[in-house]
Amino acid sequence: MTLLSTADLAAYRDERLKAVAPATVIRELNTISHAIDTARREWGIHIATNPCKLVRRPSLPKGRTRRLEGNEEQILLAAADAGRVRYLRPLIELAVETCMRRGELLSLRWEHIDLDQRVAHLPLTKNGSSRDVPLSTRAVDTLRSLRTGESATVFTAAPNAVRLAWERLRRRVGLEDLQPYRVTWM
Repeated sequence: MTLLSTADLAAYRDERLKAVAPATVIRELNTISHAIDTARREWGIHIATNPCKLVRRPSLPKGRTRRLEGNEEQILLAAADAGRVRYLRPLIELAVETCMRRGELLSLRWEHIDLDQRVAHLPLTKNGSSRDVPLSTRAVDTLRSLRTGESATVFTAAPNAVRLAWERLRRRVGLEDLQPYRVTWM
């Protein structure tokens, strides 16, 4: 470990960038840096400076900003109504109304929804914490229409089935530049 140099780590960074996204490389370099700091502080390994802290991190790409515009929501909903996938319209409506992620919507359980208080509790989100999502009147109406008492989850569809249905819908209506799961979610 004492022979590790900034040049070694920069070469590692450049090689990894050929195979993975910049965010992955940043996480990996941060993990290496933490391991070196731990070795210095807690294990008594003598390294004058952490070479990883001197390596430039790759730039992250600009985030997506495409959102629904004009009558695109109505176009998507009309196409969802005309399609064979009956859960797509309520998914789109809830996505627009709650800004919940696809995984959050698909894991939503009835026991975590209080329609009277107009809130959906998400016990585990992508960042590892829980949160409560306020429900609009439209979201409550959509959820009421879905309640059949047959399932513990609101949606029983597999994530891949939803992804494929969304991609087909997007192509059908000519909104291919609308990124998957960016309808404020889609």
